[in-house]
Amino acid sequence: MTPVNQGVLWRTVYGPSAALALLAALAHCSLDAQGRGDNGSASPEVPEGGAGQGSAGAGAPGFGGEAGTGGGAGAGDPVGAAGAAGVGGTGGAGGGAGSAGAGGGTPADCDESKGEFGKASAPGSCFFLLTEGSKATPPGSSRTEWSWDEARDDCKALSSQLASLASTAEYDELRSYLFEGGGDSQVDSDVWIGARTDAPVPATPQELAYLFTWQSGEPWMYHTFGNWPWRDGEPNLNPNDLERCVEMRHQFAFEMNNRTCDERLRFVLCERDATAARGR
Repeated sequence: MTPVNQGVLWRTVYGPSAALALLAALAHCSLDAQGRGDNGSASPEVPEGGAGQGSAGAGAPGFGGEAGTGGGAGAGDPVGAAGAAGVGGTGGAGGGAGSAGAGGGTPADCDESKGEFGKASAPGSCFFLLTEGSKATPPGSSRTEWSWDEARDDCKALSSQLASLASTAEYDELRSYLFEGGGDSQVDSDVWIGARTDAPVPATPQELAYLFTWQSGEPWMYHTFGNWPWRDGEPNLNPNDLERCVEMRHQFAFEMNNRTCDERLRFVLCERDATAARGR
């Protein structure tokens, strides 16, 4: 029996259009089969239909392994809590109160008959004023006004020296004494004390404040220009006539002022070592 061509039979039974539709469907199936080839391998031969018409299908790229999920950050060790502060040892019991010191007052050997007086801030010293009519009278001297050098000499003649008010406490006590009238002397003018400089002329008043010294050799601590007990704006620097000596200025409430050493003042403050034997 002669084989029947299926295309001819389909065209005879259903007509030319249906036959074309059938051929298109078969071709699409063939191409679809070819497109699913692994990695683009050639399509298998079509039985009894000749070589397949589709070109080699491009296989879909293989899927790489999914990227591994990164490990979560390791949890750090939490910061350890600070240790509690160690409890300090119990404070030692305070020592018992010391015995009360001997009462202040005039040192035992200050000679009040000669106008001497003592101050708590300088327990080893006796002070006195030289002025007209004072109880202390230098031998062979009838001065009623003094230059700084003459004041130094007359204090020395009375076994003393010009007063060195080396601490602010001492200065303040002596200043208060002068404010109160200076005993029997009624201090109403400027007073020489024992500070002086013989250094070369400095460049500034601030430098000048460092250069004074006490006649006694005690440390000089009034280094700051204009700072108490210096009067505001003192020491004054006059390069042509340097004011090398120090007074307690009445007009300035007995604050310190520098002055030319040959000025003649009506009051001199002397200081005697109260621990030494009297020499007058």
